[in-house]
Amino acid sequence: GNKINILYHTDKLELKNTLSSSLLIAFILGSFQILLVGLLICFNLLKDLFGVNVDLYLSNSVALSAFILISSGVLTSSFGGILNRLMIPAGFFYHSQWWAILYKVSQTLTIILVSSMGGGILTVAFFYAIIQLLVYFLTFIFIKKKIPEFYPWWQGANWSTALANFKKSLLLTFTGFTQQLSNNGVVLFLSNMITSSVVPA
Repeated sequence: GNKINILYHTDKLELKNTLSSSLLIAFILGSFQILLVGLLICFNLLKDLFGVNVDLYLSNSVALSAFILISSGVLTSSFGGILNRLMIPAGFFYHSQWWAILYKVSQTLTIILVSSMGGGILTVAFFYAIIQLLVYFLTFIFIKKKIPEFYPWWQGANWSTALANFKKSLLLTFTGFTQQLSNNGVVLFLSNMITSSVVPA
């Protein structure tokens, strides 16, 4: 993201190379995430990770819900997170903030509306994924229309740039991982140690 900001004003050809190579790495990492959650489901390890009993796990289709959320997250957050970086150096910071608000509002409203209408975990996960895909798809159309010079975004990727930038981003990736672990990881840990009804408190 930092490199995209700099290159937009100095070398747009290199920006195109960086952008497409970043999408290549995002595809590889996303595929790994989907494969990992698939293996956890196949080997029946997901329920232990979530700390729920077998009946609750099966009756709420927790495995399928997790798979849907991980898969949609790869398509939206991974690719969307990279493409959204184009907006700020191109002069669309104001628009990027409105898109960010739309993401959060649509996420919250989807969960509240579907669950209040009696939807279970699987139904919430399904509609959450669909709404997110729709919002991100609209964002991609906006970026393509307003910043057409880099489309198609995936064209021109090369492995050397992809791996070099991935190596440079490992520190930020680790920081993000530890932040997620300190928030969501603690919740999962507590769920395994104490009754889940106590966790929200």
